[in-house]
Amino acid sequence: MTLLLPAFLLGACSDDTASPAGIGGAGAGGMASAGTGGSGAAGTGGSGTAGTGGSGTGGSGTAGTGGMGGITDNPEFGFKVLCPAPAQALILDFTPAGGSPGVDAGAADAGADAGAPPVRDTTFGNFGTTFAGGTYSYPADGTWPIASDVAQGNWHLSGNVGTFSGFGLYIGGCNVLDASTYDGISFTISGSVAMGNAITLNVNTSANEVSHVWLNTRQPPPPTTAAVNSGRCIPSGNQFDGSCAPPTFSVPVTAQPTTVTVLWAQLTSGYPSLTVNPSEITGISWSFPVPPGAGDPVNAMPYPMDIVIDNIRFVDNP
Repeated sequence: MTLLLPAFLLGACSDDTASPAGIGGAGAGGMASAGTGGSGAAGTGGSGTAGTGGSGTGGSGTAGTGGMGGITDNPEFGFKVLCPAPAQALILDFTPAGGSPGVDAGAADAGADAGAPPVRDTTFGNFGTTFAGGTYSYPADGTWPIASDVAQGNWHLSGNVGTFSGFGLYIGGCNVLDASTYDGISFTISGSVAMGNAITLNVNTSANEVSHVWLNTRQPPPPTTAAVNSGRCIPSGNQFDGSCAPPTFSVPVTAQPTTVTVLWAQLTSGYPSLTVNPSEITGISWSFPVPPGAGDPVNAMPYPMDIVIDNIRFVDNP
């Protein structure tokens, strides 16, 4: 049956205490390096006097261009590498190509070897030539790993969720996808999620994605080496404080396989952009409900889940 109901999170978390990448963000101001904005008056850079070295109270401002430490002036800020336009609506149906479950054939689900050993992830498309990418899930190890298997002609995820956990699609050879010729995305889902019987679909865009320039300059040492992205969001406090967040939609999970269709307009509650701009998609992902005490080996209250995802595709307005 089909339900019409109101991704690609780029990167996965393997640390039991880590929040999912790309959701939320960190402060734009307090960690500004000395220099720009520090030698003049406070102006937009802060709430007090700037100081001549950039380390005065003006350097700790959170809003103005001085407090951003020149992030938006970096030539890599918001830098777009546009993906090739999708040649077809189908993204993944998990049919092994050439006998390899690690490569999707993009055809009907047939010929999957039921006896094949687990294969954690698969890819789609031809990198460098067509719209391409692959699957990921997190955490892959630690106290509460998420098991992922694409060898059976679908995407089977299972495990005990005890920390921030989820799965998604990454895009390869580019960092922004224009999917505006489509109205949304659909997929088939079945299984069980003990906490709430639902998961969350996230569709991130350039407006809401944390800029890699911020990530590579504002994180505690040693600095991260985030890949160049098209993100234009500068967090107000920290990377996961909710000031940079993708629009979302809650997807029900039932034992009966159900095709879920989610239109771009039905994804809401993003920040700073409330809804999805389909011409600037940077990630499609799904996240599991966060358990009480997430990531705490003593106080966490993990719950079981076991789901199957299949036939992920773009859709026109049905």
